[in-house]
Amino acid sequence: MVPPRHVIVRHGEPADSMYFIVSGEVEVDLHPEVRTLDDGDFFGEIALLKECERTATVTTVTECRLLYLDRYDFRRLLR
Repeated sequence: MVPPRHVIVRHGEPADSMYFIVSGEVEVDLHPEVRTLDDGDFFGEIALLKECERTATVTTVTECRLLYLDRYDFRRLLR
């Protein structure tokens, strides 16, 4: 569970996981564009796939229930 207005990931940070939104709403700041994601959406996969830093800042809008997939398990799933 993550409270409202909490930054989950920041643009430019190293990527070590991706997230799945079970419930709630987040804003993805891709500067200058902002997108909204909610139940069933996911984020953080781009930096894992490209093995690069985070490409966006993601902040909760509402209280969110998230699932977390770390880089190790992500790579195992890709294999």
